[in-house]
Amino acid sequence: MPDIRKLPLEELQIGMFVTEIESQKTGVKLKAGGRVSRQELIDKMKAQKVAYVYVDFDLQEKNDTESPTEAEKEVESKQVNNDAPQTATSKIPKKADTKPTSLAKELDNAESLFSEAKVLQEKIFDSAINEEAIELEAVEDTTNEIMGSIFRNQDALMFMTRMKDRDSYLFEHAINTCILMTTFASYLEYDERLIQEMAIGAFLLDIGKTLIPKTVLNKEEKLTDKEIQLVRKHVEYSTKIVENIEGVSPVSLDVVSSHHERLDGSGYPNGLAEDDISTWGRMAAIIDTYDAMTTSRRYAGAKESIQAFRTMLDAPHLYDNELVQQFIKCIGVYPVGSLVKLKSGKIGMVYRYNESNPLKPTIIIFYSLSQRTHTSPKKVDLTNSNEEIEMSIKAEDINLGMNRGLLESLFMQVGR
Repeated sequence: MPDIRKLPLEELQIGMFVTEIESQKTGVKLKAGGRVSRQELIDKMKAQKVAYVYVDFDLQEKNDTESPTEAEKEVESKQVNNDAPQTATSKIPKKADTKPTSLAKELDNAESLFSEAKVLQEKIFDSAINEEAIELEAVEDTTNEIMGSIFRNQDALMFMTRMKDRDSYLFEHAINTCILMTTFASYLEYDERLIQEMAIGAFLLDIGKTLIPKTVLNKEEKLTDKEIQLVRKHVEYSTKIVENIEGVSPVSLDVVSSHHERLDGSGYPNGLAEDDISTWGRMAAIIDTYDAMTTSRRYAGAKESIQAFRTMLDAPHLYDNELVQQFIKCIGVYPVGSLVKLKSGKIGMVYRYNESNPLKPTIIIFYSLSQRTHTSPKKVDLTNSNEEIEMSIKAEDINLGMNRGLLESLFMQVGR
């Protein structure tokens, strides 16, 4: 077998025989082989954002007299089209090729991924504030990782969306929206390229809030009409920032610009209505509203998922009713990580969604209301149990001290 090795471009040297090159951003692809005979070619690869080269170490010494090589001709003939949407197609995970994993195993990865995504959000926001260029590649890499995790086990990252930190709402809302958009798009069986483009848009949809005064964003009291209009400007700011990101797709931009549009034309910033709003714009509106409503913010308490669903279902003039129903089927009436009160007086946390019977998920029972104490965690499939859900609850409703560490511990105790 030939000795072909994948090397970072920085390790490419004159005299090496290249069989293929790979770019994460420009899509440049080389299939013809040839020896690199001059530094100029390496410099051109750098300019074209080539990330890796495949080098045949068996052939490089046998072709030291070739000039010019097919590799040089091929790379030199490739011109990057900066006007065309570009994406890291080779790195987009394929759902059909992804091996499912257990929730407990994927949860470790999901927690790290969520933390890394939060760091990237902070970096992107800083770039926007300082009017620095935002590199699409980093966002692509993160959304690809999110896609891969969801393809392996969507419940892990869905669980992370339930672990909300009010003080980090701005960053976490964008990440949650990205996770929910990816999960929903996957459920609707869109192809992976389109899923990635929607996920990128969701990840960036609130970046314009960097231009809104913090005194307004962090205000505890109800906003004035003037302040509401100021906050609404964030969509226009976000759209302007995102459209200046090199290589961003029209789909990603549409998600950003349309997530506050409503079917009756009452939304903003453009007052679009009905057929003027794309499917992914409608999806973004549902997801953005859902995550906002189920999060405790400075000026509003969190609602239970079922309340958020009901609010949107009762407003078909604002939200696409069919898509709302599909979204509910996608994440469940009782989403993973949510708390439920059982008719027996016990408290459980939803562990696994039951698509065939949404009212009977698998839960972890861990608390007794009558005894006001934690109990040994027990995983129960409600389809095979006499236990029944009475209602969804929030931890604060029953003065139950909950934190991310405790909930993750429950998952780990019953999931391994």
